[in-house]
Amino acid sequence: MRYERLLLEVLAAKSHWEVVNPPILVGRSGVRHGFDFVAKNEQDTLAFDICERLSENYILSETDVIETYIKKIDTGASASIICPNARMTEGASKLAAEYGLKILRSDNIQSAFSERGIESK
Repeated sequence: MRYERLLLEVLAAKSHWEVVNPPILVGRSGVRHGFDFVAKNEQDTLAFDICERLSENYILSETDVIETYIKKIDTGASASIICPNARMTEGASKLAAEYGLKILRSDNIQSAFSERGIESK
């Protein structure tokens, strides 16, 4: 998870996004939602959950997707899930697509910033 966080910090800095530390956003409900990484600019907030909790054999589940989706809805942030090993259940993949959540691997994290119209240089 350290690699992904470091990569997110570098990409945010190169794209002129402010890193929110600690990565906590307060939702419309008043609940404080913790993410693994948050960056913002004047127009948008990007929030990331990194699913690598126990080992490289971790499989992203439907519960992981639902947890991130709830935080996304309450905070209004553009949220993504980083799944370094790209292993997930079929249900998790379907839910992510239905909920508009991107599942990113370590090799395509940059797309989260470049798709916002701010290319890192």
